[in-house]
Amino acid sequence: MEKCSDYDTEDDSDTCDCKSCGNKVTDKSSSTKQKNDEDKMSKIAYILFEKGISYEDRGETEEAFKCFNKVISIKPEDEMAWLHKGLTHMLEGGYGEAIECFDKVTSLDHDNADAWYYKGCAYRIKEEDEKAFKCFDELISIEPDTTRAWIGKGSIYENKKEYAEAIRCYNKAISIDSYCIEAWNSKGYIYKEKEEYEKAKRCWERSLLIDHFQPLVKEEFKNLPD
Repeated sequence: MEKCSDYDTEDDSDTCDCKSCGNKVTDKSSSTKQKNDEDKMSKIAYILFEKGISYEDRGETEEAFKCFNKVISIKPEDEMAWLHKGLTHMLEGGYGEAIECFDKVTSLDHDNADAWYYKGCAYRIKEEDEKAFKCFDELISIEPDTTRAWIGKGSIYENKKEYAEAIRCYNKAISIDSYCIEAWNSKGYIYKEKEEYEKAKRCWERSLLIDHFQPLVKEEFKNLPD
């Protein structure tokens, strides 16, 4: 905005004192201060988030909640803070509360793959299978090459003893990633349950070729009937 002719060029103020002039010159110092304050709060939020992650990793859920809640109070739309608050609820077995946090994440970013995955896991644990399937299907639409969604779907079918569907899901995961140990192992357990021991043996042989250090799988393999 053009300053009026009565503006005092020797005055440090960016505001015109002329009573006859309605013009106001923007106070650059206030906008700079606001930006500096925002940067400072962002740094504080980052430090709190990192502390929260550390507490979460150690299973210190109460302290983790404090950190994530403080981050959210500073940045209400911080997806990662909401996500890890949900994961912390899962550590405590609060699956309903976790789902509410994951819902918040997907409301902020519908394509947040992690939120859909963990929401599916929470519903699976709650045995709300149809809701879990919807979450895993949503994840597949976002990440077509994901294996974790197919593993999640397979585990639901496996728990329901719908083994043909479970194997179909695990095979899909293997078609995406032939080194998917979890899929090979899960197929092995299904074939063992079905007393198809040769097929179980082949699955676990493949798994142990990928990662030889699997004591539980080695034990299962060793104890298979001839």
